[in-house]
Amino acid sequence: MEIVLKKAISGQNIKIRSAKIIGVMGDYNTLFQSIKGKNVGILSNITFKTESVYDEIEHYFEGKFTHDTEKLFQDLNIKRSFFDQKINELSSGKIKVLKYMILFLQNKQVLFIDEPFQDLDYGMKKRLINLFHKLTREKNKTIILGSADSNLIYSLCDDVLFIKKDDYLYGKTEDLFIQKDTLKKYNIINPEIIDFINLVREKGVNLRYSRDIRDLIKDVYKCVKK
Repeated sequence: MEIVLKKAISGQNIKIRSAKIIGVMGDYNTLFQSIKGKNVGILSNITFKTESVYDEIEHYFEGKFTHDTEKLFQDLNIKRSFFDQKINELSSGKIKVLKYMILFLQNKQVLFIDEPFQDLDYGMKKRLINLFHKLTREKNKTIILGSADSNLIYSLCDDVLFIKKDDYLYGKTEDLFIQKDTLKKYNIINPEIIDFINLVREKGVNLRYSRDIRDLIKDVYKCVKK
């Protein structure tokens, strides 16, 4: 199954695979602004209607709390005290957490998220990464992440969409990020792990292009043992 972002960039259609985590890099603001549809949720478009966290959640979810709702709050490690807080007293990080809660409770099939971990601590980042994988794997949702952080996109996303003005390129993350000329064309900075692997390969050590640092460590260990 494919998702078609119709006329997202200068009239061109973009077909992306569904039930994946998709990274978007480059001039992607036009893409985010053009996305419409009743089954699409956009984190940056969420606005608050009430004054407290509890009232906001109840407003969006109409008071119908289910087992899935409770599990979501557990996955995000949301404490009961959070619901008692006033929205205008929340930090920028907690504001973002509340927007995530609403986004997930809206139960849209496609989620657009700009700079997903900005203002969040390490613990929440890890919980969200686990939840992204869970939603794509168990709920067949498509999560599209826009970011200028090539390390984030390379390590987390299944596919990637590079955009430069009216031009774009879409493909598998591990395929596009090893193409030096492609990265240069779209003004994408090399992920640190790619820089390291390229440096080692120039020394004659044929490391694989790993996306996970743990896999890279295993490969380095194997090479050292030879």
